[in-house]
Amino acid sequence: MPFTISELAQALLDALGGALNVQNLSLNQERMRFRLQNDSLLRQDQIKRMKGIVGTIEADGYFFVVPQKAIAEALYKALQQQMGPQVPPAKTPKAGVGRRLRTWFFGVMKKRTPSDSGA
Repeated sequence: MPFTISELAQALLDALGGALNVQNLSLNQERMRFRLQNDSLLRQDQIKRMKGIVGTIEADGYFFVVPQKAIAEALYKALQQQMGPQVPPAKTPKAGVGRRLRTWFFGVMKKRTPSDSGA
């Protein structure tokens, strides 16, 4: 069983199928989100037994690892360091997209007349 953050990060990478199997990695609150190239390389049962890991979740094509709250950020940084530059960070949406969408939507709604709605 791993005892340091670095050892835990290496054990986690091994259970994920290796660093080359990880397409991207992000940290959201205390959950780490992974997109894997090949899900068959994943050893989820091994991850669940690791000391310092609270649980795992699979959803929407992503694999989430929930580490203990106290080590989440340190583990994330250790994983980034061990994987090196090969894994791009998860893409974040452009700022202002929601505002442009609201502006467009309300602009369309404002142009509607009562006769358009069938009244």
